[in-house]
Amino acid sequence: MKTSFGKILGALAVVFALAAPSFAAINISWVPPYGYSASQSAVQNSWTYNGKSWGVKDGLTYLNLQWWKPADDGTLSSESYGRDSTKIKWFVNWGKTNGVKILFCLYNPPKSGEHDWNWAAARQVIQSSSKRVAFAKSVMEVVDRYNLDGVDVDFECNEDPDPEACNADSTDYRKFMQVMRDSLHKRNKVLTYAAFADEWNGPNTAWYGKLDTIVDAWASMGYDDDGYEKQYPEQLSAVPNRSKHKFAIGVPTLDSWKGHTAGEQLRWIRDSTQVGIAIWDIRLLDFTDDDNNPAPTFWNSGEAWYVANGIRERGNSSSSSSSSSSSSSSSSSSSSSSVAIVNGEQVLNNTFDGTDHWNVRVKNGSTLSTTTDESGIHVTIDAAGTAALAISVNQHDLTLVAGETYTFAFRMSASQDASVLAVVGLGSSPYTQYSSHTIDAPGELTVYTYTFTATETTTDARVVFEVSADAGTTFNLQAVSLARGSASLLPDWNPISSSSVSSSSEGSTGIGDKAFALPGFRAGATVYGITGKALLALPAQEWSSAE
Repeated sequence: MKTSFGKILGALAVVFALAAPSFAAINISWVPPYGYSASQSAVQNSWTYNGKSWGVKDGLTYLNLQWWKPADDGTLSSESYGRDSTKIKWFVNWGKTNGVKILFCLYNPPKSGEHDWNWAAARQVIQSSSKRVAFAKSVMEVVDRYNLDGVDVDFECNEDPDPEACNADSTDYRKFMQVMRDSLHKRNKVLTYAAFADEWNGPNTAWYGKLDTIVDAWASMGYDDDGYEKQYPEQLSAVPNRSKHKFAIGVPTLDSWKGHTAGEQLRWIRDSTQVGIAIWDIRLLDFTDDDNNPAPTFWNSGEAWYVANGIRERGNSSSSSSSSSSSSSSSSSSSSSSVAIVNGEQVLNNTFDGTDHWNVRVKNGSTLSTTTDESGIHVTIDAAGTAALAISVNQHDLTLVAGETYTFAFRMSASQDASVLAVVGLGSSPYTQYSSHTIDAPGELTVYTYTFTATETTTDARVVFEVSADAGTTFNLQAVSLARGSASLLPDWNPISSSSVSSSSEGSTGIGDKAFALPGFRAGATVYGITGKALLALPAQEWSSAE
């Protein structure tokens, strides 16, 4: 028995090694709402190390301008720098010249004389659908005006006396981030956020797995409180394996912290992890001893940016691979097509915060009623039509590139017998079907995952669910995902305690559409299994053993 189990673990280890993608990491820093000149000077400096010049431009992926904030009434406000078009344009131009994305950073600073950050102002923005949409529109106007590359959300909740109360707002925060993601990804721009490095306050480590499929990157804010001997591994244990390449460990601009030099800390991150770094802040100065006369540090050296470059380019075989894999809305040119490859989640509003971006249609004279809530969209057939096919739920204008592998995943159920045709296909004539599956809808929410290879390049793809059922049937769709690659990005922040999993890989042999080649293998809160030729990772609560 020990030998058999050992062979299983060995086989899984091989599969994990073969399936693990090689991603570039994402390195982040901020221009604070003060110290403009010092920040401007720092990004232009370069230093020699090992006979080569190295500077900020060689080590950063994103530079966030922390110049905008919500007002108490939930409207968009700004610091003085955020109203200075000359300063904004200077950094935008520097970024485009040096290959660094410049992001709009939204933060909620404390009110004058107060210690805690102004979570009440952030709550005004995130607490309702109409406010989320209106605020996102205001942000996009600034992003569009200055051609910024995306948005970083630094909303921090550290309310006393009960920091855990912040968790009560995690659902509204996630919905706000979905609205921001949808607005930005339509523009081919990125979304990031800043989070606490432990379980306190908010966003905290418990939120990581609820947000990682929505955002393109996020940064922890441990800084000089954390180091590689203990805290960095603790942070990493909260990061889903599928998104390690999106995560950036917060580091300070000091010469040393937690008993080790800055060089030692950075080299540990470079050599022992898949993640990036988040540097507070880009002035690269140590204000510990004297706020008026800050001291330059290790960060003002070629060695620092040589190591940072090694983190950012980790796993890259060419300079183009960093841009194509470092964010879900960045793109690279396909060798076979002029259409850009879209990485990450393509389906907008994929957990149904309302019906934006979705079409819900009746077929053959049926009538229906539709509701959405925390558990997704629910479409009830009020009256059956003249034929069995009753309703269609679909989203158009998705991108596929010939020869690329995609994963189509969704979670659905029905209140009584229903046949569901789930399709990724062309959105116009001849309505080619690239991945098509007829399913008897289960009574409990169930995850379905399919992989396929696109046979043509198009920006007119769609996902569609066509349901045949009798009057009185309610079709439930909790989440939908379509993403490049063989790993599902189906959100897992709302685990289903009594669901099963059904998966297949089209064109696979020897396993078929039902069971798993090997039993589930638990790693923390995630269970892994092999389905067809694909590696499947799901929350433990959503896993049921193969029969």
